[in-house]
Amino acid sequence: MSQIFEDLTVEKEVLVRKSVAKVFNKRPEDFSSLRLYNDYLERVEDITFNLMNEVNVAETKAQIAAYEMENKDSIAENQARMANEQRYKNFQEELEKQQKEQKREEYLQQLEEERRQREHEKAEIIKELATSNKSAQAVLATRQTVALKRSSALRQLSETNSPSPRIAMPSWITAAMDTDTEMREAEARNFDPFALEYEYTTGFTVLENYVDPSTDYLHNNKQARAGGYAPKFAYTRALTEAFSGIMCPPIEQS
Repeated sequence: MSQIFEDLTVEKEVLVRKSVAKVFNKRPEDFSSLRLYNDYLERVEDITFNLMNEVNVAETKAQIAAYEMENKDSIAENQARMANEQRYKNFQEELEKQQKEQKREEYLQQLEEERRQREHEKAEIIKELATSNKSAQAVLATRQTVALKRSSALRQLSETNSPSPRIAMPSWITAAMDTDTEMREAEARNFDPFALEYEYTTGFTVLENYVDPSTDYLHNNKQARAGGYAPKFAYTRALTEAFSGIMCPPIEQS
């Protein structure tokens, strides 16, 4: 493998991170809380640091091997998911490339058609001037009007009849879409509102009035209330923010 970065330290870090990422490839949605995901990221950083600085290398590699053995199924699933996402990204890029190429071809064809029309109009004008009793000014005025109408009609026809390039969606994309739908439905069925770190606030009563100078103007200003806003909305929001998560037990340090 050829060297990519001039700084060997950077080169080593990139290689180590790639190697670690192949095993530790979980995502935020794989965890029940942000705290657990952050702990996971911290563990990955510790492992990366040890390998980069050659600290407890044997022990660190043993941890990686043990983790890989315990999580081989989820590792394989995430690897397959990332591969599908990359293939889908490539598919989208190819589709955009074809769309741009088609628009370019349509534009060039339109330019060529307009050039042919101008040549045709020029020949028609010369012919009419030679065979008609009309003045040159009248002939040119008539032909100019006809040319403008034809040019406008050509552009409208081009815009109407330009089909978007259609590529058959690969089966692996539709299969991945079905799998994602099933996973979302399963998550919805297994959703437990009591597992949230922050519970929705209930149990307090919002009064009609408080000593709050910031909302006093709403009581006597009809224009300020014209959109439907009322002081009670501000009171409710402030109390909700104050009481959010107040009944949740503190997070225990592991």
